[in-house]
Amino acid sequence: MELFSRHKRKLERLIDIIIILLIIGWIIFLFAVDLEKIIENIGVHNGYLLAFTSSFFGGLVTVTFASVYPTIIAFALGGLNPIILGIIAEIGLTIANMIYFYLGRKSRVVAEYSSTFDKYSHRILKWINSKPNWLIPILIWIYVGLSPFPNNLLTTSSGLIDFSYKKIIIPLFLGNITLMTILAYFGVLFD
Repeated sequence: MELFSRHKRKLERLIDIIIILLIIGWIIFLFAVDLEKIIENIGVHNGYLLAFTSSFFGGLVTVTFASVYPTIIAFALGGLNPIILGIIAEIGLTIANMIYFYLGRKSRVVAEYSSTFDKYSHRILKWINSKPNWLIPILIWIYVGLSPFPNNLLTTSSGLIDFSYKKIIIPLFLGNITLMTILAYFGVLFD
């Protein structure tokens, strides 16, 4: 059993190193090539499709900022419309975030067997419910739209504590639009 555990740790380290190298390579690629030439070659519509795909898969990775943010900035530098780019990237990111919400919701069944989890989740829900109805969506929007931190922590936790999907989707959607559009304009401003 110890041999299996040792090999598993080595494999996990190898996977981590590969992911880090791929992210670094992607960032170097985006800043080392002529972005306008890339957009010209792949076309504007394909650029938006690539931005959607990149944000979706980037949203599935915990370290979102390392893969999605440079891509959005690069496409804005390449000439794509920052507002359309922000909206399209947001859709991909929100879909990925809701997959984490779903996984958190499904994981709740397993976590409910822990009395510690049950105690803390009830405390968190009680605290959330004690706040005014307008405050939690604003806090979610601020976290998602104005911080570079991954949304997966927020969405998975929300699913785990059985937070309402309806209460999280709109501020998550608006926060993702805000952040992606800010990033796209950030790229245009420093062109």
